[in-house]
Amino acid sequence: MRNSYKKIIIASLTALASSTFLSTGAIAQQITVDDLRPHIKILASDEYEGRLPGTEGGIKTAEYMAQQWFEAGLIGGAKDGSFYQTVPLMNRTSNFGIVSYHNDSQPLEVRSNEIVIRGREVSVKASVPAVFGGYGVKKDGSVLDNVNGKAVYIFRTDPNFISGETASLTSRIEKLRDAGAKAIISIIDVDAPWERIRRFARGRPVSLQSSNDGADISGFASLSYGKALAKAAGVNWKKYVQASSDDNFNGLDLGLTSYWNLRSNVRKFNSYNVIAKLPGNNPHAGAVVFTGHWDHTGLCGPVGAKDRICNGAIDNASGMAALIEIAKKLGTQEFDRDIYFVGTTAEESGLLGAYHFVDNSPVDIKKIVAALNIDTIAIAPKGAKVAIIGRGTTDLDPIIEKIAVGLGREIESSTDANAFIRRQDGWALASKGVPSVMVGGAFADLDLLNKFLGSDYHTVRDEYSEKTELGGAAEDAVLHVKLAEHFANISSFSGSKADESGNKAGE
Repeated sequence: MRNSYKKIIIASLTALASSTFLSTGAIAQQITVDDLRPHIKILASDEYEGRLPGTEGGIKTAEYMAQQWFEAGLIGGAKDGSFYQTVPLMNRTSNFGIVSYHNDSQPLEVRSNEIVIRGREVSVKASVPAVFGGYGVKKDGSVLDNVNGKAVYIFRTDPNFISGETASLTSRIEKLRDAGAKAIISIIDVDAPWERIRRFARGRPVSLQSSNDGADISGFASLSYGKALAKAAGVNWKKYVQASSDDNFNGLDLGLTSYWNLRSNVRKFNSYNVIAKLPGNNPHAGAVVFTGHWDHTGLCGPVGAKDRICNGAIDNASGMAALIEIAKKLGTQEFDRDIYFVGTTAEESGLLGAYHFVDNSPVDIKKIVAALNIDTIAIAPKGAKVAIIGRGTTDLDPIIEKIAVGLGREIESSTDANAFIRRQDGWALASKGVPSVMVGGAFADLDLLNKFLGSDYHTVRDEYSEKTELGGAAEDAVLHVKLAEHFANISSFSGSKADESGNKAGE
């Protein structure tokens, strides 16, 4: 990073918080809409170029977060004492890619071009059999037989016959890759606009350098493409979909040869998780962790358009603004437990920064008593109900509800918001056994949320405006201050994590 990066690191090692201690009630009431707006306005400005990892705008974002947390009285939380945890990433983008199909050496016409593909290497050419793979796994969760050296088309949606992480698309792709699949294409098996699918697919060309994700050829296709391929192969799509959940389903060979020709650009670069720490008074008491992603999708508008910058005001400049203000309020207090603030990179590419944090955490993840993720909160108005993404998966629900009710908030008691549990950074911690939830009003009204997801989400329209709804976001920030005050003190929350001697925290 630049000189400012080095200055922040040095300062973080010597800074001492010198704020006046205020009462809990007074602190909570200080987070207002006017506190959040300036941060969103800066982070979602054109100067930050959509906060894409590996760009100048991404560096500016990391520096801004570090500076704000430093000024809040926090110190660097990375292992080296700085605010920056290096996350080695790899970007693969396709500059040429075609696939065609032949039956007995005769070309077949697939009446859809709604497919996005890319190769692992700079150049990939292959001629392999094509298989409809259902969900990629059999009823017992094991990988399909005989996918080695083939192109396998699978449903993106999680199957209903297995559960947990093994049902996730990532897990199923890993199994197919390990079984030798040459190409793995995920079919978006819902009737969604292709432009939205295309944006989603092209927004995920980044992976961790340390990962071995995917096959030699990977990509996404629309439901329309899947049906068109089935028709060309003489397969009844409806019967195939039904059969894919049968006990004896083991893939459907299409009797076709698929021909692939791809050329890709491969670039390796470093991005950064920004990690700040408010040290606690008891080194054996464990830690509370706040997470939220700072990245967005950069220049995602069409080439030649007047405005190409996808600024990401709601997703997730709003969440980072809340984390800045929460840190300011907590930084004036003392707690038993350490409190970490983690601004992750490359969330938009599949929670990559969060997974890297978990695998290289400066704090033993077994000692994290609670993790709270904040994302896309500038949606709900003041007075919105409080939803819990992760409801029923931890023992934290009753505590969260009691604190929320104490602030005059109503509770959304359904588990509907759990539909997003794997789509947010908290999942990286939850999948490792950390009690992790996402709490707030934005996910309590799914109609309101889906309106955003179906319109401005990941487009140039997600820009800062004085009309951006922040009433609910300010209330959510206050709620998180109160949650931190509860979880970070042994007197109010004993926790269930053990120290190195095997004793429960606080005993």
